[in-house]
Amino acid sequence: MTTYLNILSSNEIKLFDSPPEFNSYQRIINFSPAKWADSLINEMKTDENKLIFCLLLGYFKFTKKFYTPAKFHKKDIVYVSSKFNLKVDNEKIEKFKRYTLARYYKIILENTGIRPFTKNIKQEMFLEAKQLVRKMYKPKNIFVSLLQGLITKNTEIPNYNIFADIITASFNDYEKELLSITDEKLTLVDKNLLDKLLQIDDKDDMKENGVSSSKASKIKRYKITRLKKINYSTRPNKIKENTANMLVFKDLFYLLSGVINDLNLSNETIKYYAYWTSKTDVFTINRKEERKIYLALICFLIHQYFTLQDTLVDSLSNSVSTIIN
Repeated sequence: MTTYLNILSSNEIKLFDSPPEFNSYQRIINFSPAKWADSLINEMKTDENKLIFCLLLGYFKFTKKFYTPAKFHKKDIVYVSSKFNLKVDNEKIEKFKRYTLARYYKIILENTGIRPFTKNIKQEMFLEAKQLVRKMYKPKNIFVSLLQGLITKNTEIPNYNIFADIITASFNDYEKELLSITDEKLTLVDKNLLDKLLQIDDKDDMKENGVSSSKASKIKRYKITRLKKINYSTRPNKIKENTANMLVFKDLFYLLSGVINDLNLSNETIKYYAYWTSKTDVFTINRKEERKIYLALICFLIHQYFTLQDTLVDSLSNSVSTIIN
């Protein structure tokens, strides 16, 4: 069974895959078939066929989606049955033959001018989703964008699982691309440089922060823990800390510049992985697949390097302003 990304809530999925709930006015408008449909309905042999076709068409006019008869609303069944004087068997409706439904779908699509949802359209959606994933759009935003695209292009809208499949596959595919480049381009030397971020910090700066020597010797802190911190104070000792950390990232950035260029990461991708790294402890990071760890660390160092540069520029600007004023 495929595991999908969390895109919509269970209630939102149920709402998306269920027929619309019409008010009285909407019921009259949507269940009043056009002439082509009216003549076709009159030619149908059973009342169940007439009812199902009318409901399929009415729902489709409103949402550009098809729904299985088992999901039809009872109020709508009662309304259409009464309007066309139909006597239907509910059990026959729920067990309606699939090939007949498929034939009705085709007839409705042909007569309404709506493009049927095909494998080619699904592939187009996948390519669009991949572009949005590269920009690190949230899954729900990608869902909305893909849905809007279908509506704009007058295309049949599929069920939620199709969207979930496309979006999940696009995220997985993009990550596989990045991991493949990371795996191929990182040398043993590169990996050793990144591994040091997850090792115990040999920089003894705890005494500078008021921690006694005896207590400091008992505290084990990872290098990345210290490097996650960015100070926004203009105090000299805090600026000094930022400068020291920025120089660490500067060295790593230029030593790993080849891999970084090959990855061609968007700002959104960098932020996504950097945020995860900054909020995750070393134990949890180390439980990930090796190449995923390296990808996350690369994004983290890029983000920290440029953020620290901006912070130091701001600190200098604020210090100058303070002196002038």
